[in-house]
Amino acid sequence: MRGQRIAIFLLSLGLLGVGWWGWQQKMMKEDLEKLLSNHYQRSFYNLADHVGNAEMLLGKSLVAMDPKANAAILADLWYEAITAQENLGQLPLSNSTTVKTAKFLNQLGDYAYFLNKRNAEGKLPGKKEREQLQKLYRQAQKLNAELQVAVQDVQDGRVYLAEVRRESGSTLGRQARKPQPLDMKPVAKAMQDTPALIYDGPFSEHLERALPRGLSGENITLARAMDIARSFIDGQGKVWEVRTKGDVRGKIPAFSLELVPAGKTSEERIIMDISKKGGKVIWMLHRRKLAEPVLSAEEAEKRAVAFARLRGYDNLAPTYVLREDGIATVALVAVQDGVLLYPDLVKIKVALDNGQILGFEATGYLMSHIQRQLPPVLVKPEAIKKKLPPELKVEHIKLALIPTPSRNEILCWEVKGKLAGELYYEYFNVKNGSVEKVLKVIETQFGSLTM
Repeated sequence: MRGQRIAIFLLSLGLLGVGWWGWQQKMMKEDLEKLLSNHYQRSFYNLADHVGNAEMLLGKSLVAMDPKANAAILADLWYEAITAQENLGQLPLSNSTTVKTAKFLNQLGDYAYFLNKRNAEGKLPGKKEREQLQKLYRQAQKLNAELQVAVQDVQDGRVYLAEVRRESGSTLGRQARKPQPLDMKPVAKAMQDTPALIYDGPFSEHLERALPRGLSGENITLARAMDIARSFIDGQGKVWEVRTKGDVRGKIPAFSLELVPAGKTSEERIIMDISKKGGKVIWMLHRRKLAEPVLSAEEAEKRAVAFARLRGYDNLAPTYVLREDGIATVALVAVQDGVLLYPDLVKIKVALDNGQILGFEATGYLMSHIQRQLPPVLVKPEAIKKKLPPELKVEHIKLALIPTPSRNEILCWEVKGKLAGELYYEYFNVKNGSVEKVLKVIETQFGSLTM
């Protein structure tokens, strides 16, 4: 009898413990939901505020014709756009409902930056730029109007922001409340007519339509692609079996292939994509175990240049070497009439244990490489030297074609020099001597990086 009482007491104690644990879990869940709700509401209200500010600034930009005033407006517009995008990213919404809005905010911020850069060069928005601003202004008005409706719904209690997570495929395990989840579909619908902007920036619409300029020739067969793969790799005398991994769609349609040592069970693998047009290797990666490094960066560079020449890339010059995890990555760019063509980039990975080529990537080269009609050089090196600080110890001044964010190109004088023991590259436009870019070289344990 006493044993039964003890058992009942222990059982009751256990049930109380389970009840206490369940109550704690419930409280923790409610606290978490409150925390999420507060976070989402803050992000949502910030999004609406920044979009409203962006609309106001777009209107001001259409009125302000003074360069100084316009610069301040465009700088603020850039800030409001990128901050709005950051807050949009904090909301637990599905990508399908936010992709157009995020793209619009990206374009808005980047276009403001582009115009402000032109403003710094003394170029106020012209007719074409003002038309683009008017399109963006009308789109911002639509977006702001829809967001204000949603804000009112939240304030009136018709929308419960923390339950937005349900639309993204996740829940907190609670039945739906009377307030409905935030519906961003009207906002997404308002963004369907986002204007297509053509300008010198990374979010310009024409980048999506860019086609490879470095490809020529007829389309090849899968069998031909397999032959190219066998002859391209640095196989070190092994026999390789080639398998198809399917087709690759995109700007450069390609065959995706995998190579394994024939007749062996091994973790060693080579994967690569070969363009259907012209049969060019777009990229290649060789996976194998590495031994201790024995080669220097200089030796790796020589191996990369020799490999490129044997594969038909005989007009490349090395620009940097990065060493990491027993592999040296060598960057090479095309050269035309002594001019470095930085857009035409090839990267080659060299194993530092035996010099074998483990990686190859030629997307930049294949997208950009053609014979250029280079513009005349109107500013001479002597004039560039006068623009340099007297403390800079110049190592070289040479011609280089550099890319813009929109894949346009500018011919520049590349000045390499040291200041206070640190290495810099500065690029001067050959037409007017203006500075297009300044890079600082950061020395790391793996090699040199530019920032």
